[in-house]
Amino acid sequence: MKRRRISPHHTSIYGGTNRNPLISINPLEPLTSIVPTDTITISGTVNDLDEGDTVTMEYKLNQGPFQPVAMQGETWSFSISAGDLRDGENIIELKAIDNKGGVTVKRMAIDQTPRIVPVKVSQSRYMILPPKGEMKGLVAWIQRKKGDLQVKGDLSIVATGQPEFFVPMEKTSAELSHALDEDQFIGSVETAGQNVTIKLTETRTDALNSSAAITKIAGVIN
Repeated sequence: MKRRRISPHHTSIYGGTNRNPLISINPLEPLTSIVPTDTITISGTVNDLDEGDTVTMEYKLNQGPFQPVAMQGETWSFSISAGDLRDGENIIELKAIDNKGGVTVKRMAIDQTPRIVPVKVSQSRYMILPPKGEMKGLVAWIQRKKGDLQVKGDLSIVATGQPEFFVPMEKTSAELSHALDEDQFIGSVETAGQNVTIKLTETRTDALNSSAAITKIAGVIN
């Protein structure tokens, strides 16, 4: 995910006695993060003080070609894909041209700075196919590297077609070596079911620097 920052725009105006169009850009909604599939819409208005003048607009992103901007009266807008933004500063150049040759150019910058977002809590799900078609419980052993990683286990055993219903699994832990710990999880239900899912919730206190991870999962069913 990436953080986006919009910098103040810079305006350059060219022309003679003909008054050039005036471009106004609406404030962009601040986003704390964007992904490549997001779309960023830029909009505003354009005015020409000379009566009877007609105005067209176009824009370009960085070193790309100019493209036409959709207009409805004095209102204009266009969209760009976040996936087209490069890391760092991106320059969008807007150009308004009237029918007498007056040109106004306005530039704005979008800062696309990569941002690392540490994930402190994650979940994994494992579906189990009972060898006899159904089961009531299981015992699972999870080996993990020593560190700040903590694992919580939940078990769902339901009949075919029923929604998952998770219950906490009983957990005990033991040291295997100077580098590994092992968690034992025991879970069961009163009524046997065909659809079995284990949900593991992994929590790290220092997700940015943590190297702790699950190294092995094993188990038996009943």
